[in-house]
Amino acid sequence: MTRGRGVSVHRVDCPNVETAEQQGQRLIDVAWENEDGFANEEFEANLTVRGLNRDKLLNDVMRTVTNNTKTLTSINGRIENKNEAKIALTVGVRDLSQLEHIIEMVRNVPDIYEVKRVFN
Repeated sequence: MTRGRGVSVHRVDCPNVETAEQQGQRLIDVAWENEDGFANEEFEANLTVRGLNRDKLLNDVMRTVTNNTKTLTSINGRIENKNEAKIALTVGVRDLSQLEHIIEMVRNVPDIYEVKRVFN
C-alpha cells in the first residue's frame, strides 16, 4: 500500500519491494486473472544476449529458447563492433524457475558470454 496514493504493484523481485519491507510498509500479495477468472499461465520476460558474432548464432539461441518454452514472442539480432552479436528476445514463462533455466541454457550456447534479464 502506498500512503496517500492507493496501491502500487511491483514484481516480487523489484528492489522497491525489499526497501518497502525494510521500512515496515504494508505489502499485499496480488495475482492477475484472465477473463475466465484464472491466473495467467505465463508472463513475459525480456532478455538481452551478447556473444561472438558467428554464423547461425541467432539460430542456435532461438532453438535453445524454443526447446525450453512454448512461447517466443519476439527475437531480434544485430551486429555491434564487428565481432559482437546482440540479441534481444521476449519469452513467455510459467515462473522464475523456468526463466532461470532458460537463461542458463542460453549461457551454455557456444560463443555466448552474457545473458541478462531486462526490465522495461
